[in-house]
Amino acid sequence: MPTSKRIFWAAYAAIYDLLWDNELTAMTAQAVIAELGERQGPVCEVGAGTGLITRHLEMAGLSVESSEPNASMATRFARRLPDTEFERLTIDEVAESRGSSGDVVAVNVLHLTSDPAKALSNLLRVAGPDGRAIVVTPRPETTVLRVAKAQRIC
Repeated sequence: MPTSKRIFWAAYAAIYDLLWDNELTAMTAQAVIAELGERQGPVCEVGAGTGLITRHLEMAGLSVESSEPNASMATRFARRLPDTEFERLTIDEVAESRGSSGDVVAVNVLHLTSDPAKALSNLLRVAGPDGRAIVVTPRPETTVLRVAKAQRIC
């Protein structure tokens, strides 16, 4: 990863929770939990960031196996949720290492990949025929101002 990207992600990780540990994230997590319903088995979460969604999934009683490829985000995740099963893997690496494993969750991840169609295909592969891929991603018209407004409304 180029130095400029490493610096960006280290800085973003440092302020991530200040920006996103709020009601909008909690509502997003509740929507994901509602979609999962009464499913059995662990949930595979990719792009877990600092663990904000993971925390809500676990509070709902779900077993979560998380992955986050970015070192800065992963460090903050490990501090927040030291007992959660966690790996530093990309979506592609999760698909290669896990195969079909049931429900998979990706919140605010696809728009950060270089090939969203391939990433989605890999998420579906991890979900397999009996699982589901629950994907939350910003709409193309999403802006920082619209997100800030949504946070105020929440």
